[in-house]
Amino acid sequence: MHKELQALKEMVAVMFEKQDQLITENLELRERCLNFESTVKMNHEMKKTLEEIKEKNSALKGKCMNYETALQGLQERLDSSLETGKQMSEGKLDEFKRNEKKKK
Repeated sequence: MHKELQALKEMVAVMFEKQDQLITENLELRERCLNFESTVKMNHEMKKTLEEIKEKNSALKGKCMNYETALQGLQERLDSSLETGKQMSEGKLDEFKRNEKKKK
C-alpha cells in the first residue's frame, strides 16, 4: 500500500507540475494575444489614417491641376502681351527714327 500511495503522490505532483506549466503557458499566450490585439488596432488606425491621406492627396492633386491650368493660361496671356508689347516697341522705335531723320 505504501508503494501505491507513493506512486499516487508522484502522479499528483506531476499533475500539479504540468498544471503550473500550463498556467504559465496560458499567461504567456494571453499576453501575446493582447500584444496582437494592440497591433491589429494600431494597424487599423494606420489604415484609416492612410485612407484619409489618400483622399486629401487626391483633392490636392485636383487643385494642383487647376492651378497648373490657370498658370498656363496666365503664361500664354503674358507671352501674348509681351509679343504685342514688342511689336508696339518696334513700331515706336521706327516712328522715333523717322522723326529723328526729319529733324536733321
